[in-house]
Amino acid sequence: MQSVRFALKARRTIIGAIALFLVTLALMGVSGANLLNYFFTLAIAIPLGLVCGIVSAGTTASFPTTPLKDLIFPLLATWLVLLCIPLLVVSTAALFVTNCDYLSGLLFFALGPALGALYMSALGLMLGSWLPRKWAVTSIVLWILGTAGWNLLHFYNSPQIFAYNPIIGFYSGTIYDEVIEVSSTYLNYRVGTLSQIALFAVIAAIKRAPSRQKILLAAASLLLLVQCGLFAYRNSLGTEI
Repeated sequence: MQSVRFALKARRTIIGAIALFLVTLALMGVSGANLLNYFFTLAIAIPLGLVCGIVSAGTTASFPTTPLKDLIFPLLATWLVLLCIPLLVVSTAALFVTNCDYLSGLLFFALGPALGALYMSALGLMLGSWLPRKWAVTSIVLWILGTAGWNLLHFYNSPQIFAYNPIIGFYSGTIYDEVIEVSSTYLNYRVGTLSQIALFAVIAAIKRAPSRQKILLAAASLLLLVQCGLFAYRNSLGTEI
């Protein structure tokens, strides 16, 4: 419990929480993104993922010898607290702005920024376990730029008008149906995201539990094989055309 309190009271966590609050507050002044819907989740995903990734990487790197099992709960608690900040702000705004389909917005939030933030927290756990704090935090920023760059490059080189991204979830592009719904393709993509989260956690465990390296290496190899398969068949799965 003491480690949880430390993680929540750390300066990086407090600064990140304030930044998220201010960003969400700013979005409340943007028409279309001032209620819990697809557009709000799209706008808040990157800031939330960035904060969760930096906090996770910084916290993990600060405890290089701490067993993984003693880090998981504090990191999950921090992720949950940071996650609740934009959700509470936009939910409060619903008292002043009519939200016709709050539950649909909640589903987009869960599949988009919530899972994206968990992905970034797991990435921070992995990077913070293997790299010094400065490089772990820098790598978080580069990772976000890299995933966004991949999507932009594909937009440029193909007629695809939508994108799936581990941090934001689903991006409908500039041309989309009037009603944006959660598709089976999106759900399948997020199952792949969960397997990637598991891969990050296992790679972190390899560093922190050397006595179990054989089992962990086998698990990492299997999860990596799954990721390679998902990438190789991304066209058939509909996540990239």
